[in-house]
Amino acid sequence: MSRLAQKISIYGILGLLILTSACNSPTKLIKPIEKGGFSLKKSTYAPLGKGIIPIGAWISPPRENIHEKNPNYITNENFKNVKDAGLNFIISLYENLDISVDSVLKALDAADANGLKLIVNDPGIASGQDDYDTMVERIKTYSGSPAYLGTMLYDEPAIPLFDSFALVRDSYKKACPDNVFYINILPDYAKKDQCYVNKAFESGGNMTKEDYKNYLTQYVSKINPEFISYDYYPCEGAFPSIKEGYFTNMCEVREIAGLNGIPFWVFIQSCSFGSYVRVPKRAETFWQVNTALALGALGIQYFCYWMPLEYDSWEGGIVSRTGEKTPIYNDVKDINKQISAIDAVLTDCVSKGVITLNSSPAPIPEKVILSSYGEFSSVTGTNNPILIGCFDQNGKDVFYVVNNSIETDCTFNINFKANKHFRIIQNAINETKTSKSLKLSLKAGEGVLIQID
Repeated sequence: MSRLAQKISIYGILGLLILTSACNSPTKLIKPIEKGGFSLKKSTYAPLGKGIIPIGAWISPPRENIHEKNPNYITNENFKNVKDAGLNFIISLYENLDISVDSVLKALDAADANGLKLIVNDPGIASGQDDYDTMVERIKTYSGSPAYLGTMLYDEPAIPLFDSFALVRDSYKKACPDNVFYINILPDYAKKDQCYVNKAFESGGNMTKEDYKNYLTQYVSKINPEFISYDYYPCEGAFPSIKEGYFTNMCEVREIAGLNGIPFWVFIQSCSFGSYVRVPKRAETFWQVNTALALGALGIQYFCYWMPLEYDSWEGGIVSRTGEKTPIYNDVKDINKQISAIDAVLTDCVSKGVITLNSSPAPIPEKVILSSYGEFSSVTGTNNPILIGCFDQNGKDVFYVVNNSIETDCTFNINFKANKHFRIIQNAINETKTSKSLKLSLKAGEGVLIQID
């Protein structure tokens, strides 16, 4: 959400946090990994219930008078649309406790009425670093709602804020042990100033690989998060170009998440940020979600659900600035059905790595690539790029097979070493089959789960 940081600073919502105190959190030792795949531990953190992958989005239906005297969009109908899109939580932006307590409570009520959870935007909990009682009283304003999932402290923080955030986190988890302490971190293409001095979009050059690894390591060791949420928006330039570092960034986050036994959550681009970052096509939305799942992501978030009210040049989103469903709404609704159909399996698995075939829209780091896995033998019958996520479910093989193309559909055979009984989930439809080979037809970006009994 780097581009949205500009907007946030306009409103002064997150810019209110000026945190300078320090804590002496020891840095954890990160063990090196061997070439090839490594295991992501099963997620023991289930904020929405056991076996449920969080599916959320940034920007819930806004309160009134944000921009050019817009009406109140916090309505039952608008939150019902969130639920019907297949989301199970949403993150507020414009509803801020320092600006309007009433809007926060209305958003929680509307979310609850539609079976949704809400992450409240409340940077004011930063008081918890030195005044625990004040923070507790503040949280009590909204934490009694059944829809309350957690509190967002900050989006894309720099390293100098981590020590203070660690103190806030400790206080927050003492007060709300079962709720989410939400921070979303930078992508690897952020500038050095964003990473080291908390200056967005200023000079300072690009981060190196070492800079970003240091950023991730310090974040995890100091904040001790329950999950890592990060954003990376790959649909840049003219279709079908994909930002080159898409898989590299994901694998860096995946690695540190796996080594620390926590899940990672990704953001899915669903809008443009002007002329150079395009609105994703249906295949690109599916591709982003399915490649993330194949690599072991256990949280899917969209940027944005409700389009920011102040950027007329931005296009797309799941709904428009006035709440009308865009074409992306149905794309998201359809892929979310697949997520919900397979989440009980994937949350019970250990991600081992991926098998790749043919060229990829973006390079995939060798350290996650497996030459073979379990009962898998080969793929035949296509020149399309194929990405196969390999998982262990209590000693049984699970594969998430993705058409790793955003341009062309394909039909092919996936072959195994012996006859097996399979459970296949595609387009949220369950089938079973006994065979040594499965014929699969996948649209561009589509994925299918194969579970071997």
